[in-house]
Amino acid sequence: MSEKQLKLFVNYRQADNADFVQHMRTWFMIRYGRENVFMDFDTIPEFARFEDFIREKVREADAVVAVIGPQWLKLMQDKTAAGKPDYVRIELEEALKHGKVIAPICIKDASVPDETLIPPTLRPIFERNIAQLRDGSDILERIDRITHSLETQIAAQGLARVVIEPTTEADPKADTFIGVYDAFDYFLEAEQSHDWPKALGWIAKIREMGVNVPVDLGQREARILETLRVEEEKRRRREMADYLYGFARRMKKRGLPAEEIWDVLVQVWQVEPDYDPDGLGGKMVAQVAPPPKIDFSKAVRDVIGGPFEWMDIPGGVVVLEYGEWKDNKWVVKNTQNFTIPDFAIAKYPVTNKQYQAFIAAKDGYNNAKWWDYSEFAQAWRDEHKTPADTTFAGDDLPRTDVCWYDAMAFCHWLAQRTQQKITLPTDQQWQRAAIGDTGWQYPWGNEPPDKDRCNFAQNVGQTTPVTQYPKGTSPYGVMDMSGNVWEWCLTEWGTDSINTNTNLPRVVRGGSWWYDYSVVLRAAYRSWYYPGRFSFSQGFRLARSL
Repeated sequence: MSEKQLKLFVNYRQADNADFVQHMRTWFMIRYGRENVFMDFDTIPEFARFEDFIREKVREADAVVAVIGPQWLKLMQDKTAAGKPDYVRIELEEALKHGKVIAPICIKDASVPDETLIPPTLRPIFERNIAQLRDGSDILERIDRITHSLETQIAAQGLARVVIEPTTEADPKADTFIGVYDAFDYFLEAEQSHDWPKALGWIAKIREMGVNVPVDLGQREARILETLRVEEEKRRRREMADYLYGFARRMKKRGLPAEEIWDVLVQVWQVEPDYDPDGLGGKMVAQVAPPPKIDFSKAVRDVIGGPFEWMDIPGGVVVLEYGEWKDNKWVVKNTQNFTIPDFAIAKYPVTNKQYQAFIAAKDGYNNAKWWDYSEFAQAWRDEHKTPADTTFAGDDLPRTDVCWYDAMAFCHWLAQRTQQKITLPTDQQWQRAAIGDTGWQYPWGNEPPDKDRCNFAQNVGQTTPVTQYPKGTSPYGVMDMSGNVWEWCLTEWGTDSINTNTNLPRVVRGGSWWYDYSVVLRAAYRSWYYPGRFSFSQGFRLARSL
């Protein structure tokens, strides 16, 4: 194809209606192709210095969609007040500098910001007609108008661009009448061919029809979104690695010293391990001493103490159960398969001593910024400026009485202190670490729980040290995954979303010392608590992206 494909850059704030923006992005991907829509900077690894990278992506784009949510201005002001880099502002200023077509869109009833409160460098964006986009039966029609208006502006600048996927009979925007059976058939076709954007588009089209279907579209949508997120994170890592690798190529071509080129390759490998398409590393390994391997576990122990060890978990398929209690029995209603990438998980739950390090640190619990990831977490922190006491004292006992908001704040603090991407494990990661591909009922096998393998049924009347049950270790060496304390997961209950800016219930796993139901101690058993809840039977452990 001799003509250039249209490339779109979506500029938005992760904390401002990210789910709605994700649906917008789906329609853009249907129209322009997945490879031609850039978004989701949170998937770029923390080790990478990506300001220059995103500037380059803005320059590559033909147009920038500036998504303005209800908190757009406040979040910008908060970034400025805190002295933090505001990548949304950086991207827009770069777009203006290079004369890019900018399409500002107010979403979810957001109003146009007061011009006097907008930085002067961004005011030209608001001198044009601003589109409005909100939920409703006409959302598809509105998005269609926006894309056509965008393409008209690009053409007016004399840029010849083509749309990678023009409208077809199987496209949700087709003008011909499509019944619900045909729409569902198109959805299944897209799902089976792994065309995730189009599959999501057909889900939206079916919903627009306002008819009931005997299939849980919400569950399928959540599964597709998680799959898409994982795939996009892999693609973004490779894209970032390739960007960095380009500098190594040019340094090699110009004959720069091997040590300097090696330093760039190390940055590449921090983003995408073993990425070396030209074999530069192999050619230089004899010329330079490779850097020492980073001991990520020691870096954590240096901050919070032991016992602590990261356990590497290979990615694979995870089968989640969805069920309910009926007649005092747990009844599995259906299952769902997820494929997840490699990750690391803490060998033990966070202990009293380790959480106390967070409380005692000058930059720890007293610093409210660790709750800035969510408006609901901030509200919680405003009302709970001092941490709850743990019910059971003892350095090596799991820390209890920590709500989900506080557990996430601990993760953010420790991530910054160690320069690692630390968070709570997702629902899928937790189960993968517990039983892997074994299909076992429990981390140790199919034998029912006993007092040599885990702490349950109030056998000692309280929590026990996290190192006490080596016989209950999972196939990957992870301990205390059955009994002792319920463990918070990152995942939202009922949606499988990992959006942190909600107040909906979060998944908990593993059962606790309080329970005597063997079914609750199973690795596949899932329950939930509201994120502001804490109790004597709740704790948490950490996970890290590799």
